[in-house]
Amino acid sequence: MASRASLRGKGVELLFGGETPPKEAAAESAPPPPEEEAVLERVGKRRPIELAAEIDQLYKEIVAELSTREALANKALSLLQEARDTLLEDPRNYDVAELKVHQAKAILQRVRDSRAWSNTYGVRLLAYELVWFVVLLALLIFERPLALAISSLWQATGTITGMSMLFPMWTTMVWGGIGGVVGALYSLHWHVSVLQDFDKQQWMYYVVHPIMGVILGGIIYLVASAGFLAMGADVTRLNEEQLRWLPALIACLAGFRQKFAYELLDRVMQVLGRKPEE
Repeated sequence: MASRASLRGKGVELLFGGETPPKEAAAESAPPPPEEEAVLERVGKRRPIELAAEIDQLYKEIVAELSTREALANKALSLLQEARDTLLEDPRNYDVAELKVHQAKAILQRVRDSRAWSNTYGVRLLAYELVWFVVLLALLIFERPLALAISSLWQATGTITGMSMLFPMWTTMVWGGIGGVVGALYSLHWHVSVLQDFDKQQWMYYVVHPIMGVILGGIIYLVASAGFLAMGADVTRLNEEQLRWLPALIACLAGFRQKFAYELLDRVMQVLGRKPEE
């Protein structure tokens, strides 16, 4: 009981900046147990006071900066509460309280970094994806003039109506790239605006996503050409025009949600008698 009274006396002293209420004066006058003296000697008498002051400051910063992130704010505030209770109840666990304070600071710093990265890396990635979209859209709009220009260089004969006549997988590759751009923009919006957890380490994902969409679009054409595209799907109700655009639609979906393309390839492997590895 004497130890607890002494601990509470030290905790109150931390909270009131060294001024101890009269009711705690008697408890504080008792000499601390040897193990507490050892702890205070090891960490210094000022460090617990400074840690308590840091907890007070972090309370204010978290309330101010995480007001829109309720889950993170509650987690950080709970850590600070546990750290303060530790200082009040058992100063011997100063290192535990310090750890919890650093955990709360890490949460706050993570949010700050995410906001800073969103305004730098996020804006650059947005511009990068828009450039991809404009280029791919131009390739669709000016497909015929581009096909005529290339056919004149190759001295191709016959009527050229589009790039698909020169390069059969052209349409699916372009639409796969557009799907990749849309998928990257959707993910960027989700992590920057909704979850607010954008990480600069995700940079390569956004850079590669449109490129992977183009590549997967070409693979979708090969799958369609091999007759695997309609596996398990009822395409009898589709007219000729709809069937012509079906590979482009699948390619766009594959670019947007690239896991969809991988699942399609797994189904192809199953038809060929190979079970995909888990």
